[in-house]
Amino acid sequence: MRGKTKGFTLSEVMIVVVIIAITAALAVPNMSGWLATQRLKSATRTVVSHLLQSRMEAIDRNRNVSVVFNVGTETYSVYYMSDGLDIDIVPTQHMPSGVVIDDDATTVTVTGFDSRGFAMQQGNVVLRSTKTGAEKIVTIRVGGSVNAQ
Repeated sequence: MRGKTKGFTLSEVMIVVVIIAITAALAVPNMSGWLATQRLKSATRTVVSHLLQSRMEAIDRNRNVSVVFNVGTETYSVYYMSDGLDIDIVPTQHMPSGVVIDDDATTVTVTGFDSRGFAMQQGNVVLRSTKTGAEKIVTIRVGGSVNAQ
């Protein structure tokens, strides 16, 4: 009679490894979609934050602050003019990988806020995920409010 042995047999270990491999293979495609969605949400929050910051700076500095979205380079800038020079409030921001400014749906590429916090141009900036096609709309209203959907 054989003595009691402790541990796992090679076949038991191989079965567990195969189950883990199958589970990982099913999870990877879902992770890439999740990552693309998170990048879009993060980019949207950053744009809204910079727009609100530009509004506060306009009121605080008692001067107009401009926000310019460049669809061709997927960037935007926040600045004010002083003695004929553009002074950056926020350095030029690039959209993260996989996120673009949707040229067809965006209704405003140049906006900003005046010294009272009112928007110089109202409209929508639409950010789109190139991977999932999902969109987030950042709305700038003439009263100075900014929100995202």
